[in-house]
Amino acid sequence: MQNDDEDMIYVYNGYLHKLISCFLSQPLARDKVKESKEKAMNVLSHYHMAGSHLHDGNLNSQQAVQTGSLTFVSLLEFVSEIYQKEPELLSGNEVLWTFVNFAGEDHTNFQTLVAFLNMLSTLACSQEGASKVFELLQGKAFRSVGWSTLFHCLSIYDEKFKESIQTAGAMLPEFPEGDAKALVAYLNVLQKVMENGNPIERKNWFADIEPLFKLLGYENVPPYLKGALRNAIATAQPMSTQVYDMQFELNEIEARREQYPSTISFLNLGRRFIGIFRFIYDHVFGPFPQRAYADPCEKWQLVVACLQHFHMILSMYDIKDEDIDSVADLSQFSTSTQQSPLQMQLPVLELLKDFMSGKTVFRNIMGILLPGVNSVITERTSQVYGQLLEKAVQLSLEIIILVLEKDLFLSDFLRPLYQ
Repeated sequence: MQNDDEDMIYVYNGYLHKLISCFLSQPLARDKVKESKEKAMNVLSHYHMAGSHLHDGNLNSQQAVQTGSLTFVSLLEFVSEIYQKEPELLSGNEVLWTFVNFAGEDHTNFQTLVAFLNMLSTLACSQEGASKVFELLQGKAFRSVGWSTLFHCLSIYDEKFKESIQTAGAMLPEFPEGDAKALVAYLNVLQKVMENGNPIERKNWFADIEPLFKLLGYENVPPYLKGALRNAIATAQPMSTQVYDMQFELNEIEARREQYPSTISFLNLGRRFIGIFRFIYDHVFGPFPQRAYADPCEKWQLVVACLQHFHMILSMYDIKDEDIDSVADLSQFSTSTQQSPLQMQLPVLELLKDFMSGKTVFRNIMGILLPGVNSVITERTSQVYGQLLEKAVQLSLEIIILVLEKDLFLSDFLRPLYQ
């Protein structure tokens, strides 16, 4: 089906939509779904309590888990697949939303809960779907699944970790994998709801997102959970209010672990926001050659995101006559020790001055280009990060061209020789 043209895919999805609607509307089918759900809950709950036996290789227990859970989880995934491709089929689909109400109740394990929340993420891919999903998790539709459960769980772990830190000699407990995966699934739903919800309505949906910040400072929180928290924060509040918190996360937490998922996520989401220029310049791109990286791919992901931000600034912001007149009144750049308000307002001037005085961005870009073309060709095919390195080289060369084009406008005022 993936190889067919768009019209045929639409027809296929239309048929699947009719089939699943017909299936879910039949009393006998609903009984079968209920039976498979109860079986999944019972088997997976047993699996949770007897996990060590499965780890030891009890094949009979493993087979029981797969048989008991596969049918219900597969149904949730099948529904997700249909409406991810054709979200307009959700409109007025009461049969589906009745199934959602049934499927969301009484989860006793993280596997079925994650599958259910993943389905909600898919159903929230349209404005109507986002509103319905938000209302479902906001109201009393489910006893144990909702926004309050998400925020309450984050707060509970925060209190638990604080107690561990305050206990002399106590180490932070390991974060349970099942809880981490369930929280990530919740956060993905929140992100989709905020991305696709009605712009006017969604402003009032999450008045207090403070719990989303609580776990970012703990070293035992899995990096993928921190990345999901960062993504959710980015969609729920303005980018400008996150920069200080991100500085702490980068310098105090991620740098120690030599892993940078939160910073990568933050830059990918906000690199077109000019307000994070100083954070990128001072805290990410400036010290990147000196930082340690457990995964070299993350190093080049950070570099590419920074260079894309600089490239965007140089491409979008032109130097105007009034900017040149204002620069002419500044003290000599080579001896200046303070940032002027104009410099803070126009990152494009900061970048040009950096290049003309051979400072941070200039030196790091030269460092990227220094190994030469033969080295890039070799690493492009022999290293996992090869394509990222190639992209970094390309962006570096394009940035140099942009700087040289704009350099003509400011050289008379910024070069000491011409002062």
